[in-house]
Amino acid sequence: MPKFSLYFQIAVGAGCVMFFVADVIHDMVVDAEYTVHFYIEACFAILLSIVVAAQFVQLLVLRKNHLELIEKLNESGNDLHRVVEAQFARWNLSTSEYEVATLLFKGFSASEIADLRGTAVGTVKAQMSAIYRKADVKNLAELLMVVIDRVYDDR
Repeated sequence: MPKFSLYFQIAVGAGCVMFFVADVIHDMVVDAEYTVHFYIEACFAILLSIVVAAQFVQLLVLRKNHLELIEKLNESGNDLHRVVEAQFARWNLSTSEYEVATLLFKGFSASEIADLRGTAVGTVKAQMSAIYRKADVKNLAELLMVVIDRVYDDR
């Protein structure tokens, strides 16, 4: 909603700028009277133009920063994926163990993994034990820490 709000503010501000500038031009051409009212109106039209332009520039900067952050986030996700893949390869996981490990990393429980893979919970638990043995850890928390440590070691 904030993005829409900023677009709306800029659009309303631009409309006001057009109104005031048109009114100032009208006063200059038709009335040709340069009263205090005219100068105040002209000053505020200029100030409003500057504010709207600044908001537009701010919007462009925010959009650029947003796109850069998305790119960095994608790069980080790709880096993490490469680290996880490399770690799985080091552990020589079988195809089934690889699938189970991937689902564990995504936060699924043994019963959820069994449902997703159409296997028995006991089979998944056996695969989890094989993964833990190959990774030389005792549980999921240690498994995750091994990979997280590897992410920081690679930096």
